[in-house]
Amino acid sequence: MPKSRSSRHPSPGGELARASTPRRSGRAAVGSKHLDARRLAAGLSLTITVVLAAGCSDNASPRPLTTTTPSASPSPSPTADAAKEVRAATAAYEQAYLAAVADPKNSVKSQTLLAMYTDDSPERAGMAHFLQAFTANGWAGRPGPRSHQDIEQIRLVAPAAHGKAETTTCTYDDGTVVDAVNRAPDGSQIIVNDDKQSARTRWTWVSISGTWKIQDATTITTWHGEDRCAPR
Repeated sequence: MPKSRSSRHPSPGGELARASTPRRSGRAAVGSKHLDARRLAAGLSLTITVVLAAGCSDNASPRPLTTTTPSASPSPSPTADAAKEVRAATAAYEQAYLAAVADPKNSVKSQTLLAMYTDDSPERAGMAHFLQAFTANGWAGRPGPRSHQDIEQIRLVAPAAHGKAETTTCTYDDGTVVDAVNRAPDGSQIIVNDDKQSARTRWTWVSISGTWKIQDATTITTWHGEDRCAPR
């Protein structure tokens, strides 16, 4: 499977060296999620006890009446909402990416993926070249059984209203790139690349008209042949 989605990768190898295409850097959060952004709000219960005296009867005794008000609704948190939206955008991007590399000749799937980048993003151009190389070579990506991604950090670079954030992901990828057109002499499928690796990547997201898009991505560290990301 393509191992890095970032066009700036410190350790070229695998299918990147063979095809001179950008490498895959991450998957959407499938396993355990680090630094999960949660809404920090709690309800407040107020119990009011009113003691009422009984009527005129000498035999009557006072009976307490307890009334509990409903819990207050949590106050919206723009920061928590923005983090939740970025996490959802990461998951949507992963699904679009897997669909596009599995069927790179499908222009609808490719355009759906490319639309998740800003128009001026260098990553958009890199991904377009990546998909073109897959199409020209007749390749297709297949996810591996243990592939997973952890979102290690979500940080709002600007106030939530301005819509800019950074995420850091760690991805383990044991998928393969296969020749989807040709077969080996014995009829078996040709494996173009089955390298396994982990990668830590930093992503920059911006909100455009309420939609989070990728502006930039850089792979920081790569570990070949091992899963260095948090276990699922």
